Amino acid sequence: MRIFKKNRIIGILGGMGPEATAKLYDLLIKISQEEYKALSNESFPEIILYSVPVPDFISSLKSKEIAKRMLISRIKMLSNVPTSFFCIGSNTAHLLIDDLRKSTKIPFVSLIEETANEVKGLKIKKVGLLASPVAIKTGIYQKVLEKQGVEIILPQEKEIQKLGCIIKDTVAGRRNKKNSLILEKIANGLVSRGAGTIILGCTELPLLFPKKFQVPVLDTLEILAKACLKKYYGRMKGGEKYG
Repeated sequence: MRIFKKNRIIGILGGMGPEATAKLYDLLIKISQEEYKALSNESFPEIILYSVPVPDFISSLKSKEIAKRMLISRIKMLSNVPTSFFCIGSNTAHLLIDDLRKSTKIPFVSLIEETANEVKGLKIKKVGLLASPVAIKTGIYQKVLEKQGVEIILPQEKEIQKLGCIIKDTVAGRRNKKNSLILEKIANGLVSRGAGTIILGCTELPLLFPKKFQVPVLDTLEILAKACLKKYYGRMKGGEKYG
């Protein structure tokens, strides 16, 4: 068994929200163990996780410019470290990814683009989107998926506002059965309108979405973690292990 020679660093912009970022880190470790056979400390990925307390822009764009300036400044700081690539542990914050990409020469793994690739692989033409009000109204998923010929089925306006409240409750640590049931009800409504899969387009939503659902569910946190590890470890030959 050979030791993986570390020459890569994953840079994560997190903290939006903190619990979801912690879940992302946990997924990176578990997937490294299960899929890349990381068995000892030196086998795991080198990670820089920067939890940035940006002002909330889940339901409003009022704080967008402040958040953008904060994230760009952190990217410039991290660019002094030999980071191989960056990712953002938040769906909504991806509306700033073009600005962030312009601020550094280090590439970004896009959670939105990776999720769109998953949808393409499923060959489903109608998907339901559960996300923050800002993510839905700025069309960060619609712009990518519609180019693939995929129809996006969105919640009703009142449901979008409920999603915003549920996400804020989750960030604040107020996870409860009531919010889980509301979330499931909204998702069922999207399926009844033809959605063949559901995108959990906010990294807080996997924390309380039901484990079993009637159609495939795309957990964007898990998709991001797998994409980052694939880029980090590279393609392995059959039977090869890291550890």
